[in-house]
Amino acid sequence: MRKLLVSTAILLAGVPALADPTFRGSSSASNDSDARTSAALPVRAAGTGATDEKSPFARLREYAGKHPRAILADPALREALKQVAGRYFPHLERNLGTASGAVVTAAGSLEAAGCRHHECTVEEAQILIEPTGVLHVLVLSGGDKLLHLTNDDSPDDVLPDALRRFAQRFPSAKRVRVDR
Repeated sequence: MRKLLVSTAILLAGVPALADPTFRGSSSASNDSDARTSAALPVRAAGTGATDEKSPFARLREYAGKHPRAILADPALREALKQVAGRYFPHLERNLGTASGAVVTAAGSLEAAGCRHHECTVEEAQILIEPTGVLHVLVLSGGDKLLHLTNDDSPDDVLPDALRRFAQRFPSAKRVRVDR
């Protein structure tokens, strides 16, 4: 029995969460060191080349696992998405009505997708917000048209991987890049 207790104590000593009751884990959004690290990263605002440590794009990790409504509730991110989506913003907002949690990629980009209540596969949307301030929005409209809205200056045929995977789910939908 004593040998088992000693082995357990040695094993637990190597696991911070079990050895230290105040440990909060590196995946927690409330972890102070992660918050300091992500807040301290300067990011380039889209189109300006300026860095801004208080930019909403420096706080994208806060939205990991949250519903897209939380992203749209942030005034700065909402305004940025409104600027990109323009007159399609209400359509985007409705198409994010039913969703699973947002995902933050290893590169720090935020991906969120959803669909309109009771109209999945006909009315859907995906947003991709990069820490540099580049935003991409894909809105499936009527099940046959994918509207691509972005503040990115890359060629029309270039889609980031997350959006390309989303678009591939609707092979018969025509993709249309909409100018702001």
